[in-house]
Amino acid sequence: MDKIAERIFKNKKLSVAKAEKAGFDKQNGAFVFERKIVDNQLLCKITFSEKDVKCQIIDLANGLPYTLFLVDNAQGAFVGQVRKEYEKVLMLLVEACYDENIFKTENFAKINAYIERKYDGKLEFLWEKFPNNAIWRRKDNRKWYAAILTTTKDKICEGQPKEEVELLLLRIRQEELEKEINNNTIFPGYHMNKKHWISVLLNIHQDLEHIYKLIDDSFVLAGKK
Repeated sequence: MDKIAERIFKNKKLSVAKAEKAGFDKQNGAFVFERKIVDNQLLCKITFSEKDVKCQIIDLANGLPYTLFLVDNAQGAFVGQVRKEYEKVLMLLVEACYDENIFKTENFAKINAYIERKYDGKLEFLWEKFPNNAIWRRKDNRKWYAAILTTTKDKICEGQPKEEVELLLLRIRQEELEKEINNNTIFPGYHMNKKHWISVLLNIHQDLEHIYKLIDDSFVLAGKK
């Protein structure tokens, strides 16, 4: 992918269901999106699948690829317009067919599916400056019952390496704190009130049935006045 496409498709994952709903049909195992840009002078062709994205701009006057807009120091009104419209097409495709893919651990995928299935929970990305943070909240009172964020392990446990980790933050009853926190897989609430929240490390093996129970408890606690 070129630099523009890499930036726009970063942390994005194709949703086949969304692509099919948007009317795309597979051709040789991939979807194809075409749109004319710059007053129909160029054709933007994007071939995309779950494994790859290929972007191409074709000059309709001669049928050849147009690549000048990818040269960093290339300037001019026409080149600028191509870049602008190309980026717009890519963003339209991402909005129609892609999901956020910031959180990548296997545990997160299973937990997200559990929350979506049981509570119809949808991740909300509330902070533009912190794209690696998101929350789930109850639909009735809009209170958070869970959050997910990416940080480094040394920030949750002193002396640990600066490796990137994913944390699931959950509400907890005060009387359950001492039993749950082990500073190995479950820690005090990170960036939350440590008397009422815990942090579950998702990068290592977890007893998911136990985590599901903690999520259920957190959901109930968020419903209390």
